[in-house]
Amino acid sequence: MKLDFLIRSLGRGGAERQLVLLARQLVRRGHQVRVLTFYGGGPLTADFVGTGVELVDLHKRGRWDVFPFLIRLVREVWAARPDALLSYLTVPNLVGLSIRSVVPEAPLLWGVRSAGLDLHPYGRLAQMVYFLERTLSPWCDAAIFNSHAGLRYGLSAGFPADRSQVVLNGIDTVAFTRDLAGREFWRRAWGVGPGQILVGLVARSDPAKGHEVFLQAAANAASMDPRLQFVCVGDLGPSGLATLEALVARLDLQGRIRFVPGQSHLAAVYSALDLLVSASHSEGFSNVIAEAMACGTPCLVTDVGDSRAIVGETGGVVPPNDPEALCRMILALLKDDLIQLGRAAQHRVESEFSSDVLALRTEEIIQTCIHFRRRS
Repeated sequence: MKLDFLIRSLGRGGAERQLVLLARQLVRRGHQVRVLTFYGGGPLTADFVGTGVELVDLHKRGRWDVFPFLIRLVREVWAARPDALLSYLTVPNLVGLSIRSVVPEAPLLWGVRSAGLDLHPYGRLAQMVYFLERTLSPWCDAAIFNSHAGLRYGLSAGFPADRSQVVLNGIDTVAFTRDLAGREFWRRAWGVGPGQILVGLVARSDPAKGHEVFLQAAANAASMDPRLQFVCVGDLGPSGLATLEALVARLDLQGRIRFVPGQSHLAAVYSALDLLVSASHSEGFSNVIAEAMACGTPCLVTDVGDSRAIVGETGGVVPPNDPEALCRMILALLKDDLIQLGRAAQHRVESEFSSDVLALRTEEIIQTCIHFRRRS
């Protein structure tokens, strides 16, 4: 099959990493794959080098570059005549719908990643765009959710049941595996000494990721266990970093926590941690949780989206927005054998969330949509 993926950019987000993994896996399965991006570049671009995936930069010049951008997109899709078009995230989904008449024989499959996210902190534009997505969802051939929680929310919001599917995220267990050299490198770089326990949160700056809750829990736990050190890894931006540093000062957590920019080689970062915390108050299927588990790092998660189901019996689960419960569970897990929990987590990912299953399930949905589109 000739397949075109459409996404805004190749940043370090979870949807972007899943697109990279799926596109590469589909090429290995014999398909021709192109990835069309609104904006070129991005840290994940390098992950396509030598894979056989073709990258197409649509050179969007900003929010108001609409009609020239759409003309460039139409020309690319018309010239390639793909068998199917797969878009990822809300705006690309709507853009894909707006050009589907260019190749009417090709089904349009939406990648939907939301799972009950409160959109008010993101402004009216985000609310309007999501309203359009759910209103127009009957016009796509398939809406593929990456979590069971996302599917439940999507159906309640108006996505059509007969076109809504679940394909759980896949994890590249070759790329995400225990990295002992990386562990030692980062622990030295962050000043984590022998006998100290490193607890980390890996997430970009986003109101849903719970950085403040994590810091409050960290401050309480640090006051009770002198071995604990903390790290936040992810791109926070100047204003986000300033806000969190001010909170650290109020919590008297200086010297016990570090803020580190987002990293390309996350396996080393996950391996450096003794415990990963996901403090989110909204998730679908969290890549960070499953990737950390694949690297042998046990996880403490909030009970949102599919997080409880991902962790299973290999970590801890607490309610969202509850720093006291998060603190108690951090301290409780320290009494367990973290190395043994990590091994169990690694085995769980290898058996339940493989990239092969991701590609096979997606391939089946694409082929079914092509069949029905050509019959209609």
